[in-house]
Amino acid sequence: MKPIISIFFTLLFTFLFAQGQEIDPNDLHNLFWKIEHPDSKKVGYLYGTIHLIDKDKFVLPKEVKKRISKADVLCVEIEELQDQEKAMELSIMKEGHMTDILSKVQRDSVYHYTKTEFGMDSATYEKLMGKFKPLVFSQLAFAKLLTSTKSYDLTISALAKENDIPVVGFETLEEQMGFFDSMSDELKVELIMQTVCKNDSSEQEWEKMQNHYLDQNLPELLKFGEFKGEMSTFMNTTISENRNVTWVTKLDQEFDKNDLFIAVGAAHLQGDKGLVNLLMSKGYVLTPISIQLN
Repeated sequence: MKPIISIFFTLLFTFLFAQGQEIDPNDLHNLFWKIEHPDSKKVGYLYGTIHLIDKDKFVLPKEVKKRISKADVLCVEIEELQDQEKAMELSIMKEGHMTDILSKVQRDSVYHYTKTEFGMDSATYEKLMGKFKPLVFSQLAFAKLLTSTKSYDLTISALAKENDIPVVGFETLEEQMGFFDSMSDELKVELIMQTVCKNDSSEQEWEKMQNHYLDQNLPELLKFGEFKGEMSTFMNTTISENRNVTWVTKLDQEFDKNDLFIAVGAAHLQGDKGLVNLLMSKGYVLTPISIQLN
């Protein structure tokens, strides 16, 4: 079960997006930013990651490593996961099975999908995976990729620890999962069916996503998280914008005391309520730093 746990705490927000660009269009390809404030001598650095990437494509530029090693505190999305049993508990529905909220046609589509992806008939699926929450189900297709990937989050955290730098998470895993637990059944069904009915295979989707990240092509990378209607509103407001606002409040409090290195999913950087604009609105000066990933 441990690989499944790894999926939802490392891939959880890979597909997030932000809309409404209000910064220089020339900066849409920047993943790395220097943060300064006129009233502070402290300096911060903001780095957008893809969370996981194929081992042979993993690149952490020297300039990024240098800034991590010189920071007083490393800030990441989620605090370090210590309790695997707790993580498993959070991934499972307390009552019933995921397919209980689906129509017969939708259930049949899920069973066809799991048969194709995992070679499981409906009975086997329900026995082994039927109680996983919709969010976890949406990430299962990436399970086969875990043995060939490397985590930016874990690598950056390890580098900080090597330099005796404290690692602080903006959220707990329970808080992250709670956002998706708050979804209506209608939105949960939409998340499930989008997973089942996607056009590209998980391998094709994964390859495209990685290439856009390495090209630092945020506009194309963010398209992987596009939704419509109520799902778009939920993703934009609850999963992206509200969390960004909370994070910036925490960063603002921390910035007076420490030089920071901040590593979060690249989708959190851009947009009207992306971290770049939100920090600027508080008087911070952000300067893009050019790096090469390919």
